[in-house]
Amino acid sequence: MKIRPVDILEDTPNRTTTRTSLNKLMNEDTTLAACIEDCADNGHASASSIIAALVDRFEAHGQREDFLRVLRVSACFDDGSDQHIAMNSPSQIDPMRAQLLAQTLRESLIDETDQRKRQKHGLVRVLESFDSHAGNRDVAAQLKKFEALLDPLPLFRAPDPNTFSANFLSAHPKMGALTGLMKTQALLAYRLGDGRFKLPPILLVGPPGAGKSYAAEALLKTAGIPYQTISAAGASDARFLAGTARGWSSAEPSAPAKLMLSSGHANPALIIDEIDKAGGSDRNGRLTDALLPILEPTTARQWTDEYLGAALDISHIPIIMTANSREELPDPLRSRLRIVEIDRPLPEDLPPILNAMANEIAQSFGAWNETFLSEEETLAIVDSFDGQPVDLRQVRPMVERVLETRLEGPVFH
Repeated sequence: MKIRPVDILEDTPNRTTTRTSLNKLMNEDTTLAACIEDCADNGHASASSIIAALVDRFEAHGQREDFLRVLRVSACFDDGSDQHIAMNSPSQIDPMRAQLLAQTLRESLIDETDQRKRQKHGLVRVLESFDSHAGNRDVAAQLKKFEALLDPLPLFRAPDPNTFSANFLSAHPKMGALTGLMKTQALLAYRLGDGRFKLPPILLVGPPGAGKSYAAEALLKTAGIPYQTISAAGASDARFLAGTARGWSSAEPSAPAKLMLSSGHANPALIIDEIDKAGGSDRNGRLTDALLPILEPTTARQWTDEYLGAALDISHIPIIMTANSREELPDPLRSRLRIVEIDRPLPEDLPPILNAMANEIAQSFGAWNETFLSEEETLAIVDSFDGQPVDLRQVRPMVERVLETRLEGPVFH
């Protein structure tokens, strides 16, 4: 069995030397390798002793600082700070962090053939069968398209955790909590799984104009994940989500089925905007009630699409919701969501947001190069808010108007 260093070494400045040394030390030291394999079953103290042993061995080879940098990277699940690492005393290393790194090292002791098999089998079956009988030609043509879901579908991969964090935070500096959540999930995807993109159900909550919908869409765009945004405001029932049975004039497949079909993958994302404003009734059903089985992995694997008349596995679809207030949501729904507070940005937070919006607007017209606002244009927008919290719904029209003024000169083709 070949022992390989874990991917966290990629963030070490002297990563080649450190990787080589870690390979060499662990291959030559069978006691250390065995100790790492056993660490997950032996509690926190054993994990701390593993880290201390690794530090001692690196110190003997003059690479103590290299390995401590590896430890710092492995500890960056939330804030990336160094206080979790006792630079001068390995025995004082936070035991929970030590156990996590030790477990990661243990999971890196895998045969490369087995790893290739795991990557090869990164396909999931979302639909076993469905009744394709149709009474008219139009329905038959519609159903024909969904036969593509009978084949196993690939999964979008999670973004590189550190690259994602740097890119997202540079454009959205007030989104630290959301960035940390995404980075944690990406780290877990690569360290514990096969690298697939996965998120827990998320609720972005904050005042109107805080940019909740903008944050959700920007998160997925930065991660490279296609998505569909559905407004729940005023929705009288859950038919747009669950689909409508054939035979009705309004018959329509479910939103998850159409999303998986259009993306060709099993884990595109669904954004449900303004979930706190969803309506409904006991007779027609409530959207907030219909969401409960979707948020539970067990029931989401056997979720019924009314149009297809069959069970779909939609457990891989990440769901992000937005709301002005969490208090408006029923407790059963709220308890299933990871809640992230989004505050209105201050004027001084605007420069990177303005450039991100300018790029987004330019790209919507097919621009391939980056578009930035000038310092003068940026200051004009920033100063217009007079130091008060910013309503982002007002910002995009401002950026559009700035770009429009650039068109007053000659246009070249």
